[in-house]
Amino acid sequence: FKERQGAGRLPLRGGDDDRRALDLAISAVLEGWEKDERTGHQALFAVRVRRLRDDLYRLIEREAREPILDRGVPMLFEHSFGPLTLHSASDPGGLPLSVQGVIDRVDMRPAILPDGRRALTALVLDYKAGRLDRYEGYLTHELLRTSFQLPLYAAAVRADPTLQQGGVVIDHVMARYYSLRSGRVSAAALDDPAMIALGAAQAQAPQRNVAEVAYHLWRRLRDGDFRVAPRTCEGCGMEAACRVDAQVVVAG
Repeated sequence: FKERQGAGRLPLRGGDDDRRALDLAISAVLEGWEKDERTGHQALFAVRVRRLRDDLYRLIEREAREPILDRGVPMLFEHSFGPLTLHSASDPGGLPLSVQGVIDRVDMRPAILPDGRRALTALVLDYKAGRLDRYEGYLTHELLRTSFQLPLYAAAVRADPTLQQGGVVIDHVMARYYSLRSGRVSAAALDDPAMIALGAAQAQAPQRNVAEVAYHLWRRLRDGDFRVAPRTCEGCGMEAACRVDAQVVVAG
């Protein structure tokens, strides 16, 4: 995507030119890979690489046919943000929580506001290698419970002063997961201005605001509250040593 942007070839067309650019990008990543990384059996590694190429070919062809953001263009890639300083409206003098990270991709669509100002709608995309249904669950059930990544990313884009220059404002920010395996984005989207609001606006719905929830969770940890309160065991590698018994609750 960075090469396509530099060549003025975004949005993607899905033709031979895009395929050649993708082949060059894959070759650049794989150069020296066998010396620096574990690849396993050479024949199996070759199969995985071939499968990766096919998956990525399908991805760019699908994006050319069905843009992720209608009338939008991929604009930011591996975008670093932060430190993003989070305060709580209920603890204005407290030590702030600082968050920084790297966002995989941000697509943008220009618009003109009723008052004549230029504006951008931004779509944050977080690439995932796993199955899409797993991440759909994060968006529909786990936001601000066990999943903070997308709300923090969206809040960072909404507050980033470097993206709001020359009179341009970011008036709408959404976020989705993007499964590279399936070449599709999540059907569900984070599209909740109150959840990603920072500053005075975050006090309007503190239980549904990422800054408020993350800040108070962090304060509990700083105060020494490390009580085990599992909400999911997904991704945990400590099953053999865990003292928390998993229980199946049967409704009815």
